[in-house]
Amino acid sequence: MSLLEAMSVGVPCVATPVGGIPDIITDDVNGRLVPLSAPVPLAHAIVLLLRDQSYNERLGTAARQTVEARFSATSVEVALSRIYWNS
Repeated sequence: MSLLEAMSVGVPCVATPVGGIPDIITDDVNGRLVPLSAPVPLAHAIVLLLRDQSYNERLGTAARQTVEARFSATSVEVALSRIYWNS
């Protein structure tokens, strides 16, 4: 939930592609995905977001839009309605 909460307020996140995270973050679109157990790519992704404000803002805006489009109460309600009422 913390990933979605951060993204919902426009914070671009850096994460590893484990569990359901790749379903939420698209690398270089709405956040950064780095290989598991790879500290150098992790550090590079974090430093890039800290140094490049326009890149940070672009990913943050896309992150917020992702949450609004796919994980807001309204979008989840619509998706569940389709599952239960249209199947």
